[in-house]
Amino acid sequence: MRIGRKEADLKKILLYSLPVLIIVLFIIFLKMPKDCGSDIECFNKAAQKCSASTLTLPSQGSLFYYKIYGSSGDNCVVKIQILELDAVPEIKEKFENKYMICNIPKSEITNSVGIGALQKTTEKCTGPLKEAILQSVIEKLYSVITQNIGKITVELEDTLKPVSE
Repeated sequence: MRIGRKEADLKKILLYSLPVLIIVLFIIFLKMPKDCGSDIECFNKAAQKCSASTLTLPSQGSLFYYKIYGSSGDNCVVKIQILELDAVPEIKEKFENKYMICNIPKSEITNSVGIGALQKTTEKCTGPLKEAILQSVIEKLYSVITQNIGKITVELEDTLKPVSE
């Protein structure tokens, strides 16, 4: 008699658990990003709605990865990563496998052409890729300044002469 009661209790538990499990799996499935492969149009449509999606984009021998996580307030959260870079080893080492997370206002994405807007929004990003980009810019500026320091000094002296005389 006791065994029959345990089986009945188990059936009740399964009967009530099954709908909950189905709902949980459905929610998990909805949260999974849509894999657009390398289809820019698919990704742009998802970007317009800030829907979770991914794009792996080959470009000039390099490979870029974009992932839209979804909304966070008035922003769309996007990951941009360089998977492979067709460049000299020194440059590859600086940028390859680096990523940045961007909080882009939804209005900027919906009013523009999806992926094109994402490629020009580094000021709204943080992470190792942005740091590498800024470091590279600083190094280039330093190089230009040190190469032209003589010219800059002469021009500065010429500009200051009329003031001091």
